[in-house]
Amino acid sequence: TVRARRTALPLRARFLLARALVQLATLASAAALLLGCEAGGATALSVEIVDETGGNPVVGIDRGILTLRIAQSGSTDLLESVAVAGGSFDASVPIASYGAITTIEVTIVDDESPTPLVGATVPFQPFGYARVRIVVGAPGTCVPLSNPHLPVAVDSPALVLHGVNLLLFGGLSTGDTHRSEVHVLSPIELTLPTRTLVPPALATPMGRAHAVSLGAPPNTSVLVVSDTSTIVFDAGDVMGARDTPITTLPSGADENAVLVALGDLGAAVVGGDHIAFVGPDGAETHRRMLGFHRTRPAAVRLGDGILVAGGAAAGSMLFEWHPVAFAARMDAPELFGDAFAPRVGASLAVSPTSEAAVLVFGRSPVDDALVPGSVVVTGCPTRCVAIAGPDVPELASGAIAVPRASLAAGTFRRPATTLIVGGDTDEGGLVIPSGVALSVRWEGATPVFELEDGLVTPRSGHAALALGASIVLVAGGTGPTRVLDDLELCF
Repeated sequence: TVRARRTALPLRARFLLARALVQLATLASAAALLLGCEAGGATALSVEIVDETGGNPVVGIDRGILTLRIAQSGSTDLLESVAVAGGSFDASVPIASYGAITTIEVTIVDDESPTPLVGATVPFQPFGYARVRIVVGAPGTCVPLSNPHLPVAVDSPALVLHGVNLLLFGGLSTGDTHRSEVHVLSPIELTLPTRTLVPPALATPMGRAHAVSLGAPPNTSVLVVSDTSTIVFDAGDVMGARDTPITTLPSGADENAVLVALGDLGAAVVGGDHIAFVGPDGAETHRRMLGFHRTRPAAVRLGDGILVAGGAAAGSMLFEWHPVAFAARMDAPELFGDAFAPRVGASLAVSPTSEAAVLVFGRSPVDDALVPGSVVVTGCPTRCVAIAGPDVPELASGAIAVPRASLAAGTFRRPATTLIVGGDTDEGGLVIPSGVALSVRWEGATPVFELEDGLVTPRSGHAALALGASIVLVAGGTGPTRVLDDLELCF
């Protein structure tokens, strides 16, 4: 077991697979968990536990506990807790499998602080990379990453996590220039200098765009809709990937539509006059007519259907619910919510049990004013009902809602929540970028709103997605003074 003196550098640990041990200890040279085999075996993989700058997160912790959970396919989760003392720690954990790693979760609890540090990886194959980094931070905070940066400052890009790759499509760079490049970033190398792959350029440059995976790997298809084209991108071999145009989707399948992931069923494109269902192979399977023409609606999976909200003119129903099943393609939608004001650019959050949803934020299509209050939806599909919900502590439009799993670290507990981040707001008669980070948790079918610390750099036109079970990655957008190329993690 290696022991080290207190250092301002990251943590280092060693993982030895197959009848060996995982050794964890702070070292002066680098922060690493080394995944490899016994002497003479495969090259080790460095897995590093760091803060947002790449530094040692336990510096300054005189007494605490570090807990490590390793989930691997085909193996029982490994869980180990060790003492942190004087800014260092030692541990040994047996590992007996070469299986793909579903996640490595780290929690660090300081005896003198009620707030832990948490971090996790996305799934990855342990021997496909030279190093992996786990960035840890305090729950309820957002931190800017020292590295990487996006290859270009960009507003309204599409960002999707497919397998172990972050794929960046389109967006508007300075001067509203459309982009034909697709950039591939690694979510397991955060805080390291930018290293991106650039597959062959798209046939048609894209501006404002959205993207969604059409199923988990081994499915390799990613659906991208933009202001210029709708394509299916083959992410199986990113350096040989090609984009295939989809010409059958209805009018409205563009940058003003919203995409809803449907797992093994593919995805739905909601906007204009239709919901278009796209299967895992990238072909449209069927479509449903919306009750009202909708531009920039919000939409989520709710139960066995899709809840659509807002995006329509005054005098329309605020909500409609549509079944997903192909067999129900001719069934009439549930239209409801006429008692509430219409909204454009609103956000939806769904309860963990999928029994309720809440609509927040957005602007009026009549006078462009921010719409206060929330609306709660229950009872779908038997009888969808919309009722006035709790007041919202801050107002915005164009914010992105990202579900987060429950979190437990030491005595700290946070139930499953949705984090709604960024967008734009009003101040002094001007529309400005928002730094809001609104957490939505549930008590039965009642939402509870809590403001978290918020983005370090307010932004609109950004991308955001889940990175690890309870972590949200925010990328790009337009800040108070410029278009942005940075990344923030919200814990």
